[in-house]
Amino acid sequence: MKIALAICLAVLLLIACSRAGNAQPAEVERGGLLIDVRSPGEYNGGHLANAILISYTDIAGKIAQHVKGKSDRIVLYCHSGSRAGIAKRTLEKLGYTAVVNAGSYGKLKAAEEKRAEK
Repeated sequence: MKIALAICLAVLLLIACSRAGNAQPAEVERGGLLIDVRSPGEYNGGHLANAILISYTDIAGKIAQHVKGKSDRIVLYCHSGSRAGIAKRTLEKLGYTAVVNAGSYGKLKAAEEKRAEK
């Protein structure tokens, strides 16, 4: 019984971790304030169109300069989705209610380029 429970918990953990970094291009297309939470060097190396840079370590202190209300839609991304997840939790603790982790810059950029080709 304990082994079965441990296996179930491990599977659920793996599923949750794998989804955290999955890019969600549709979330970007739905609109909202698009925030790149990577470092300035990463941002300068390439970013999504219309994305602003707010490092995940600075998000708590700088977000109010960019959104009017705590129910405004905020879409976050980073290299893999991990830092965006940290930023999302930070914003939710501050009371922001419409925060999305869109995941990986690489996957989102590929989707952006694919849309541009059409």
